[in-house]
Amino acid sequence: MTGLPAGGGAVLGDPGNGGTSRNLKINILNKSNRMRKVSGDDEMLEYFTNLFRDIDLFVFGRKTYELMVPFWPDVAKNRSGKTKAVNEFAQAFDAVDKILVFSQSLDRAEGKNTRIVRTSPQDEILKLKQGQGKEISIGGLNLLSQLVETGSH
Repeated sequence: MTGLPAGGGAVLGDPGNGGTSRNLKINILNKSNRMRKVSGDDEMLEYFTNLFRDIDLFVFGRKTYELMVPFWPDVAKNRSGKTKAVNEFAQAFDAVDKILVFSQSLDRAEGKNTRIVRTSPQDEILKLKQGQGKEISIGGLNLLSQLVETGSH
């Protein structure tokens, strides 16, 4: 299983102020564990757009889910991004088959392919890893830290 991505990553939620920071540099380990530097804006969006093509399940905590949805699906639907890279990222995000949200407080989820899970992330992730499908993307620092603490990654 890979996260978003192995070794490092970023949550690309509602940019609010017009986009990601121009000075942002992220070190990312790819599938062959080679380090790649990615800078902000379109280059980072292109990287994650390509990464999302191998993913069929997003696993988020509530906070990350609320940052990502409905913002990115709305951009995908309306093609309202300011650049081609933003629109392509939104399309790739929206094309992922399922979203799983770990939350004790979220009342409802948007979209027919989203499921809220109120049980332990560790048990659910172990089940998912044993199932069929493409890659699994885990987004959210709290959720990821819980999984690392218990060795469920």
